[in-house]
This record gives sequence, structure tokens and C-alpha cells, in this order.
Amino acid sequence: MHRPIIFLLLLSVSLPTSSLASSTCRDKDEVAVQNLMPNSNGCSKPPGMEVGGEEDFTYCCDRHDACYQTCGMSKKYCESDFGSCMKAMCSGNFEHNPGCKGAAEIYKMGVSMFGGAPYQNMQDDSCECVGKEKVVGRYQKWFREIYKSSGLGDDEIEEKVGTLVGKMGEMEASAARDFGRDTFYKLLKKYDEAITKVDGRVGRNPPRLKKKKKAKTKKGEL
Repeated sequence: MHRPIIFLLLLSVSLPTSSLASSTCRDKDEVAVQNLMPNSNGCSKPPGMEVGGEEDFTYCCDRHDACYQTCGMSKKYCESDFGSCMKAMCSGNFEHNPGCKGAAEIYKMGVSMFGGAPYQNMQDDSCECVGKEKVVGRYQKWFREIYKSSGLGDDEIEEKVGTLVGKMGEMEASAARDFGRDTFYKLLKKYDEAITKVDGRVGRNPPRLKKKKKAKTKKGEL
């Protein structure tokens, strides 16, 4: 009964922490912005530990690690998004497994219960307080880096980055920060090649989420 709960203490990765900044700045003239590109070690648990019905959720664990490392993103949102990702995989990739969703709930419960310290540590590492005039430039840098990992051409990258930066330029610093944060994570979910993969990952080629077919990409889409 207690074995699945024990491993969940390790599910929220234990990456090193060192930054002094957090998602809230002491100086009212500064705003906390993204300070690094997220990395992930996938779904961590002790060797030999199993959860009934579990599948390879590495794709979702990568996203969850990235969410924890997105400056200013709430823990509640990260857990909700993690759960939604795993349920989607259970319905698509692993629809043959009736125990998949139950396993996904245990994974989600683990990070919800024990992920507080890892979340705060990663937020501290991922945030940096800067002057309000630097907010747009900082996110411009990260948007461009994510797009570059996707294999898009330089002209298309600059067009997409220019559109996003143009929107941010019309906002107050706090609104630009929120837009930058949300867009940063949306881009990481779409172009997850930008997430650095570190030790401890499950399998060399974990399955990706099966996506429904959608209409042709519209102009201005991320």
C-alpha cells in the first residue's frame, strides 16, 4: 500500500539549486523573469519500484519539470497540466491499458503532496529580478532559443519572435511578464526539444503524446 507513495517523494526531480532570486522581487521597480532553459530527468523513482498500471509517462514528466522551472508559474497549474498530460496519454497512447489512469492519478498525487520543496527550489533557480525595461528583451531571448531548437528557418523564427515581442511591447511590465511566462511554457510544450534531457530518463525514445489532427496552421500561431 505504501510502496507507491514512497517513490513519489522522488517523482518531483531533485536538480541542484543556487539562485537567490524568486518569483517575487523585493525591489518594486524590478520584475522576476526567466533565468534559464529548463531541463528534465524524466520520471524519477527507485529501481524496481512499480505502480500498478503505469506506463512510460516520461513525455509528461519532462513537461512537468519544465513547468516547475518556468518562472512565476503556479504549482497548482503545473500539477493540473501534468495530470491532463498523463490522462491524454492514457486515452491515446495507452488506451489498451485500463489501469493507466489510476497510475496517472498516483503520479499526480505524489507531486501534489511532496513537490513543494522541489517546486520552490526550481523557481528560485529559474527566476531573476531585473529592471522593468528589460522584461521584453529577456523573453525575446528565450523565445528565439526555443524556436531554434524546433528546426524552423531563421526568417520564420524572427517573424514569430517579432510578433510576440510586439505584443509585449504594448503592455505594462507586469502584464508583459505574465504574457512572457505563459508563452514561454506554451512554446516549451509545443517545441519540447528545447528542454535539456539529463540522467535518469526512462528509455531512449519515450513515446510522445498522440495528437488529434487539426486544421492547417494559421498565421500568427505559436
